[in-house]
Amino acid sequence: MSAKKPKRPRTVQPTQPRTAPAVRRSASPQLWLLFAGLVLLTLAVYYPAWHGGLLWDDDAHITRVDLRSLSGLWRIWFDVGATQQYYPAAHSAFWVFYQIWGDNTLGYHLVNIVLHASSAFLVAVILRRLAIPGAALAAMIFAVHPVGVESVAWITELKNTLSGVCYLGAALMYLRFDESRERRWYALSAGLFVLALFSKTVTATLPAALLVIFWWQRGQIRWREDVVPLLPMFVIGVFSGLLTAWVERAQIGADGPAFAFTFIERCLIAGRAFWFYLGKLVWPTDLMFIYPRWQVSQQVAWQYAYPLALVALLAGLWWYRRRSRAPLAAVLFFAGTLFPALGFVNVYPFIYSFVADHFQYLASLGIIVLISAGVATLARQWQTAVSVAIVVPLALLATNQSRQYADAETLYRTTLARNPSCWMAYVNLGKLRQEQARAQADDPRLLEEAATDFREALRLEPSISQPYNNLGTVVSKGFELGVDRELTDIFSGFMNYTFQADPIPSFPGFTEEQALKEINIPSKHQFNAGVSWITNRVYGTFSVTHASEAFWQDVLDARYSGTTPPYTSVNMTAGVKFQDGRYSLALKITNLGNQQIQQHIFGDILKRSVVGEFKVRLK
Repeated sequence: MSAKKPKRPRTVQPTQPRTAPAVRRSASPQLWLLFAGLVLLTLAVYYPAWHGGLLWDDDAHITRVDLRSLSGLWRIWFDVGATQQYYPAAHSAFWVFYQIWGDNTLGYHLVNIVLHASSAFLVAVILRRLAIPGAALAAMIFAVHPVGVESVAWITELKNTLSGVCYLGAALMYLRFDESRERRWYALSAGLFVLALFSKTVTATLPAALLVIFWWQRGQIRWREDVVPLLPMFVIGVFSGLLTAWVERAQIGADGPAFAFTFIERCLIAGRAFWFYLGKLVWPTDLMFIYPRWQVSQQVAWQYAYPLALVALLAGLWWYRRRSRAPLAAVLFFAGTLFPALGFVNVYPFIYSFVADHFQYLASLGIIVLISAGVATLARQWQTAVSVAIVVPLALLATNQSRQYADAETLYRTTLARNPSCWMAYVNLGKLRQEQARAQADDPRLLEEAATDFREALRLEPSISQPYNNLGTVVSKGFELGVDRELTDIFSGFMNYTFQADPIPSFPGFTEEQALKEINIPSKHQFNAGVSWITNRVYGTFSVTHASEAFWQDVLDARYSGTTPPYTSVNMTAGVKFQDGRYSLALKITNLGNQQIQQHIFGDILKRSVVGEFKVRLK
């Protein structure tokens, strides 16, 4: 028998490509010193905005009177229309802050600044975990970059600063999960991600950003290890984005001729916006609250240069990935995080401009990290000097930029000095002058200044109605007659008639015919009659409504402007109750005759609708 050959020792192959070098897992004293330094630096840079007053839209975000109770907090979460946008985490934060300091703007500004500094700190922590050089420099640049001023100095954009902390916190927790596969880190990441979405849905891009990071680390994306765990986040993010898009269209008004672009034109907007944002990051001059709105046309050849240049850039970086994947990863992160604001989805501010500094708050991190890592790698011997040369000028620019957010008038005057075509600034200045005039017994000088601002807004944009609504007065006269009586123990009836005379407008500088085109004229005659019944077991109503013709106009959509014809609508409800009224089941029929009824308010065509309703009385 021959001797057995000794077995070769088995070589264990790595199951995945090598990732970035090991990272520091414990919080060192240097990190906490960095956090304190970032907070102090950010507070100093934004000192001019500490005592800034209320600006545009702030009154829609600081909690309204009807939402300041516990029931109001419930509505913030469960009534989609209770707030301007459905961002319940952000509005809950506003609710809490109002309970603490009310209308005092200092508290809101300091919270915004500290949240921004916290995001900068999280950037440093994440970069250290990823072993990317220049972590501290990236954090400082993000903290003081002038494009962040709009997000930090504007109370409304607590949405940005709060969602930024949640977004970066979720990213950090997920990176821990990716290394350890411990469920607690995944749960924390998912929870923070949901809070980020409930603060601002631009954070829905986080799962895609994480895949970019994994591709940069490993050179590939693994389906089971990388994609599958992120699928729930992708689904939640897509749903949240669709909900926000619906709210923007249905409740805020991001629809109509101002948004009627072809897909090609939206690609032109996206290409130009990408280079615009990149330019403002690299050379942050001429920053403004409202930028000029571009004239977009797919018939103009030179406008195709922007998207074509972007395609060429991506192709070049794809070729360069063999030497380094970092530049392509940075640009993909930048463009992907910007995607919700690139023009493919309607957002209301597009009425004024296709770009805004606060749109690139998180996206800017892609370019900032690339530059910081480049400085730390290529200029090691002079890293401190180069860092100072970058951070100090940016901090000075940010301080100067934050001064324009001291009050609304300063903001609008500065905007007009840099963008004379901004009709929105003239409208808001006119409103400010009107408020000042009312506070001074209708000072005629201030009223004339307000009228001048409104006329200038109309000269720049004749199609808008806000100046008309503020420039003059409309006298309306009418009367209403009605009766509501019990007929028997079971039946009751009602009847009412409303008469509305033609309005009499008075707009200085405009004829009555011009003014009538800019106001709504309700139905002259409206009649309602009906009967209702209720017993221990059944209930219901039967009603008839008739309205004469009306005229109205939508400031955002000319398709829904003009005369709406008279209509007669027959409506009916029949229901039954169970267990002493604790449960009820009803059938509601609107427009029983199925007439073509055009609403006098929104212009929608209403056809017959049949709705089933089941109610449970909890108490």
